Amino acid sequence: WDERTWGVIAPLYALRPTMAPGPHVGELVELGRWIDHHGGRVVGTLPLLATYLDAPFDPSPYTPVSQRFWNELYLDLHAAPELAASPAARTLLSEPAVQRSIAERAEADRFDHRAQYRILRPVLEELARTFFAGPASGRTDFDRWLSARPTVRGYAAFRAATDRTGTGWHAWGTGPGRLPDDVDVDGPDARFHQYVQWTMHRQMADVAAQLGANDQRLYLDLPVGTHGDGFDTWAHPDLYAWGCGVGAPPDDFFSEGQNWGFPPVSPMASRAQGHRHLAACLRHHMHAAGVLRLDHVMGLHRLFWVPDGADARDGVYVRYPREELFAVLSVESSRHDCRVIGEDLGTVPDEVREAMGRHGLLGMYVSQFQLPGDGGAVPDPTDRQVASIDTHDTPTFAGWMGGLDIEVRKQMGLLDERSAAAAYGERQRDVDRLMAALQRDGLLGDPADAGDTLAALVAHLGASPAATVLVGIDDLLGESEPQNVPGTGLDRPNWVRKLPRPIRDLDADPDIRAVLGSLQSARLAAHSRAQEESR
Repeated sequence: WDERTWGVIAPLYALRPTMAPGPHVGELVELGRWIDHHGGRVVGTLPLLATYLDAPFDPSPYTPVSQRFWNELYLDLHAAPELAASPAARTLLSEPAVQRSIAERAEADRFDHRAQYRILRPVLEELARTFFAGPASGRTDFDRWLSARPTVRGYAAFRAATDRTGTGWHAWGTGPGRLPDDVDVDGPDARFHQYVQWTMHRQMADVAAQLGANDQRLYLDLPVGTHGDGFDTWAHPDLYAWGCGVGAPPDDFFSEGQNWGFPPVSPMASRAQGHRHLAACLRHHMHAAGVLRLDHVMGLHRLFWVPDGADARDGVYVRYPREELFAVLSVESSRHDCRVIGEDLGTVPDEVREAMGRHGLLGMYVSQFQLPGDGGAVPDPTDRQVASIDTHDTPTFAGWMGGLDIEVRKQMGLLDERSAAAAYGERQRDVDRLMAALQRDGLLGDPADAGDTLAALVAHLGASPAATVLVGIDDLLGESEPQNVPGTGLDRPNWVRKLPRPIRDLDADPDIRAVLGSLQSARLAAHSRAQEESR
């Protein structure tokens, strides 16, 4: 990554596919093709790990069932060889009721995880039956893969149990590591989960290969934790510190602190196991990812533990064996030729970023947190940072300019009328200072709107020393609603908002073409400057 690259990022569930019953991993290749002729080299998305999609139900990509298995919701049906060999699967897809449901889902502005899974699950089950009904000689690669990954059998049996009971393992009454008596560990449900993981494994490898053929890299995100009722905690209960949850202390945005609800990994238990779990999570992602972002990289140093039943204000930081964890990370990164980014936003001790620098991790620069003062310039990211305008946990650029996040905080009871009015005033001053700085740099005219300001800010980031620049497709389309509001759950429309247009239509937008063209030119110029300075 000596070059000054750029790319785009979008949640996979937000994409509107062509000729398919729903979003799937093949759309990441389409995303790569779209930016390729503009010069983009990175295709990014949110975590693609398995989540609970029906009963239990928790579709958040940041509370996965496991950090080592893919989400079958994103399997590309038409890329599965079993579809051509399964008349039953094709019949299911062509049923009028299914076609109507697919059409309704395609037109909807929200992505319905549960409804989409109920469309796909019967079809995937037929594909699994076709796969296992075929000759054993056709499963040689599968058998080899399964033999090399014994955890797959345990995961498949666990998921068969959750399918059977409709609950997480804490409700089974069997304790961790044990299944209900009526679960067939070699039955159709278990084989189904083996099949979808095998197929997703192949499809993710194919996505990486197709992007790599165009000198592009897939950017994935590894969440800091796992669902407390999920497979990882069931299979490795001794790895976790029960009786508390991971969270964050009080800050300007969350005065009461946060409790994210999932149990922390015990640093001593992880050490006793040789940090095998971390290594396995990294290998799972780096099999496909050329760039991997570690959510909450401070977790390699310390995590904020909140005792069950206590306020987040009463939590404490617990230290982790950082040099050992960085060693595991460095080995896997080198082994897989995968660049690692650490999410180091917010209040982060200096020692965290110093360790990141020593071990070759890139940090993050987010424009919403890097604003100019009165009469000042827009701060530049460094060549050790990945620059973006926002993240999945912040307002979009249009939402930030309009102060929509302030209104959300007011609705949540985090701001009263007086403090909300003060926040609106400060936001307007931030917007004015940003626009004035971009105008002084000759990047923005007067008058200017949110779209003009976005284009100018993207051009500024492109010309900077940043290792790479990631642009959210939400921002390119001027979307104002965020993908997620931190601190909220299923009562808000988190992780469901779809893009208003499919990828194939984006090049018809002259404003988007202009932004990407300006970004590519700025990146080429920044690359040339970096080469000259290195001579």
